[in-house]
Amino acid sequence: MFRKASEPVILSAAGAKDLLFQILPSRTCRALAQIARVDQRLAEFETRLTKRLLNFWIAQAATTVALVFVVVKLVRG
Repeated sequence: MFRKASEPVILSAAGAKDLLFQILPSRTCRALAQIARVDQRLAEFETRLTKRLLNFWIAQAATTVALVFVVVKLVRG
């Protein structure tokens, strides 16, 4: 009926989370939740920053191509 002490305990992800929140005091749980929120906000910031950098790189490439065309046109006469 009981498992041996040497046998590992296998929990599902939800079971492990529930066990963790039962063991940890509420203050620690609040700190973990706050860290999770900060992690989420950083991920959102990274996404926005990547989009802005991509737009910047596209604009830079378009400007460079336009300048090359102008220079080639001026050189050819």
